[in-house]
Amino acid sequence: MENLRKFWQTNFNNHPDFRPNYIVPNKCSIVRCLSNRTGFAVIPDFLCRNELQTGKLNLVWEGNAVLENTLYFGKRKRTMFAKEISLIEGFFKEQEYK
Repeated sequence: MENLRKFWQTNFNNHPDFRPNYIVPNKCSIVRCLSNRTGFAVIPDFLCRNELQTGKLNLVWEGNAVLENTLYFGKRKRTMFAKEISLIEGFFKEQEYK
């Protein structure tokens, strides 16, 4: 719901005056429900980038202004999982430029 509120506020300078019929908490469920082309959703592009590229989903409108959601990755300086953390950091950096 927070992404929907931010999107609505950024593009319409107002809060949405409706509540969605369903809130699906799983990316795969959202894509599956929308792939049969009978639904509509406000969903962040990073959750459905591949489906948009393959044509499973259609982009209706990007919005007037770009909405960014900054995520922070915290870690300890000394840890026994340094190798695993560097793999995760590499994944985040790779996704940042797509």
